[in-house]
Amino acid sequence: RGHRAFPVQHRLSIQARATGHCERRMPPKAPPPPAIDLDQEWAEAQDAEIVIAAVLEGVLSDAFAAIDARHVGERAVTHAVLSVAHQMSRAMELLLMECDPGEGDIRQQASWQVDTEPVPAPID
Repeated sequence: RGHRAFPVQHRLSIQARATGHCERRMPPKAPPPPAIDLDQEWAEAQDAEIVIAAVLEGVLSDAFAAIDARHVGERAVTHAVLSVAHQMSRAMELLLMECDPGEGDIRQQASWQVDTEPVPAPID
C-alpha cells in the first residue's frame, strides 16, 4: 500500500536496496566525436593565417602611408621655405663677396722676374 505513493523509479530503487542489488544507472554515453582530418584542418589554418597576414599588411601599409603623407605635408612647406631662404642667402654671399683682382696679366709686366733661390743655412 505505501509503495503506490512513490513513483516507479523510486520503488525500484527501494526494492534494490532491500535486496542488496543496488545498481546505479549511468547516463547514456555520448557518441564519439567524428574523425577529424588533421591535414585538412592544418591546410585551412594555414590559409586563414595567409589571409589574415595579407589583410594586416594592407591595413598597416595604408596606415603608414597616411601617416607619412601627413608628416611630409606638414613639414614640406617649412622645409621648402627654409631651403629657399638658405640658398638665396648663399647666392647673396657669393655675389657680395670681396675679392682681390690680382696683379693682372703678369706676362705683360716687364718688372716681373723669378725670385732667386734662398741660400741654405750652414749645418751647426
